[in-house]
Amino acid sequence: GLGHIPDFMKLWMERVDRIFKEKEILHVEDAVPVGNTMTYSESVISPLVDLNGEVFAAAVVYRDITHRKLAEQEINQYSALLQTIMQSPHKINIYCLDSEYRYLFFNDAHRNTMKLTWDAQIETGKSYLNYIKDSFQKKYIKKMFDMALSGENFTDVNEFGKQNKNTFERVHSPILDKNNRIIGLTVFSTDITERMKAQEALEESEFRLRKAVLDAPFPMMLHAEDGEVLIISKIWSDITGYETDDIPTIFEWARLAYDEDLRLAQDIIKDIYSITSKVNEGEFAINTASGEKRIWEFSSA
Repeated sequence: GLGHIPDFMKLWMERVDRIFKEKEILHVEDAVPVGNTMTYSESVISPLVDLNGEVFAAAVVYRDITHRKLAEQEINQYSALLQTIMQSPHKINIYCLDSEYRYLFFNDAHRNTMKLTWDAQIETGKSYLNYIKDSFQKKYIKKMFDMALSGENFTDVNEFGKQNKNTFERVHSPILDKNNRIIGLTVFSTDITERMKAQEALEESEFRLRKAVLDAPFPMMLHAEDGEVLIISKIWSDITGYETDDIPTIFEWARLAYDEDLRLAQDIIKDIYSITSKVNEGEFAINTASGEKRIWEFSSA
């Protein structure tokens, strides 16, 4: 099994000759069979130059990358299936990274998102983190990746981008080899910016409605279809002495407020949900919390 040695030595002599002639730095990977297995290495060959600018030697930085290569090969066995899965959801960013954060796969949606978010032209084999220009966001993203590489499955929501930031919901999962060793991670990421904006707009609208009811210059109640009292105006509480906790439903309000008109009031309440415009229910005598009687004219919409 050492028949490869002469050819391997010849290859390295050619590399060294190139260093001396062209004075350039070479980045190379080699696969060498050892017994029944294959070992992989990564080398950086740099020229050493004297004061006259002549190359007098070559320096080599060597690293064994066998584990990484075997992990990549194992993942590549499922590449066709992964590619099919990853290209199908057009609105979901899907990508796979190895244990050093380098891209193994990514779909078109993620490619486009990285271009829009970071103005990045991503490539397989390149580190995801090298495309992130904001140091704070890079630190956060790395922390999330490291959590997945430690074996956690989780979801996070955060803003990313340079200027016009978008909000993403990302599901992280570790990739395991056949020996249950973690060799990378997958991320399913969805842009939820519009959903978040709609939620914020809804919350702002609800806040304004609540404030309008609370500060209304006349007694006003807002309740749900099941009769739950959502808000009553401050003046309602001031006049009747009842707070929202005292009248959690309109049926409880009817029980406390009405005497002889209770049955009529209950019938009117049941008909409220079928109305399509403003309806004047008429005048009713109500009991306040202090026992005082008042005459109120009611209308619903």
